[in-house]
Amino acid sequence: ALNFWMVDALFLQKSEHCDEPIDMAVINNHAFRKALPEGPITMADMYECIPFENEVVVLKMKASDVMNLMKTIARRGTESFANASIEVKDGRLDKLTINGKAWDKDRVYTIVTIDYLAQGSGGMTAFRRALDTCYTKLFFRPLVCREMEILSLEGKLIRPYVDERFKILP
Repeated sequence: ALNFWMVDALFLQKSEHCDEPIDMAVINNHAFRKALPEGPITMADMYECIPFENEVVVLKMKASDVMNLMKTIARRGTESFANASIEVKDGRLDKLTINGKAWDKDRVYTIVTIDYLAQGSGGMTAFRRALDTCYTKLFFRPLVCREMEILSLEGKLIRPYVDERFKILP
């Protein structure tokens, strides 16, 4: 789906603008108000799809708080994330992988998100316990537009997709 592409775009673009490695990105699916049309996409389309002026925020979080965040995401299923995967069994988080590695209870993770979520809004209260919060003065919509521009210059199409990052086990 388009939300996966957009959170991946946030992760990729922020990783390029950050001095330190970003472990994962999280956005809420309610940030998108309209589907993008098939074919050429205009700035007007982007403003209709992403009408909010959300600032990009980088947070440092203890592993236990990241686990609580991902448990909330697993339970609700209304947020998208990049560079991580979860397995959910019987409605509960069963496995968490970040950056291709098993969740490490002793790590401090660096997460990029939008200011709305970083403040704990939308039920993402785990973000309120961040060890450090950096407001970047970069905004979500322009970062996504920049990723679209890069793909366009490379002659690539933007294709919504679903992958294995959110697996529900039998």
